[in-house]
Amino acid sequence: GVKGEPSSGPECVAWRMTPEKAERIWATTVKADAGLHAPAVNDRYVVVCGAGATQLLGLTTGEVLATAELPEPLSAPQIVVAENLVFVAPNGSNGRSDFHVYGATPETFKLLGGWSPPHHHTSSLGGACMIFPVVEGRMFIRGFDGIHCYDLRQRN
Repeated sequence: GVKGEPSSGPECVAWRMTPEKAERIWATTVKADAGLHAPAVNDRYVVVCGAGATQLLGLTTGEVLATAELPEPLSAPQIVVAENLVFVAPNGSNGRSDFHVYGATPETFKLLGGWSPPHHHTSSLGGACMIFPVVEGRMFIRGFDGIHCYDLRQRN
């Protein structure tokens, strides 16, 4: 929205943080629905979802670089960027860890397929997203029977 006026819709806002101040560098209105979520960020892009689409934004500008359809409605979605892929869990809290997989650049940002990790899934309930951290190309997912690690690094 305009400075000083309330926003007319959800926004993805980027801030530059220093010990002295927080500086707002851009804001983009996102076509979001009731399943609001945290964006996923890497060193070049920001990924947001909502209202039937997922968008790839430029990290420094907030410009929409690519848009792709979501094949199902969202409910507390979780987004992860790992290596050269984007993983979107459309239902991030209600007992499953299934993902829609997209390319992670403007040229490859399209639905590539789905992935359902083979572990026994679990739930965080109450609208709280499950968190799937990625460390050095490995995704960690809490399952019903423990913590599972999936290596997402490219093989040569």
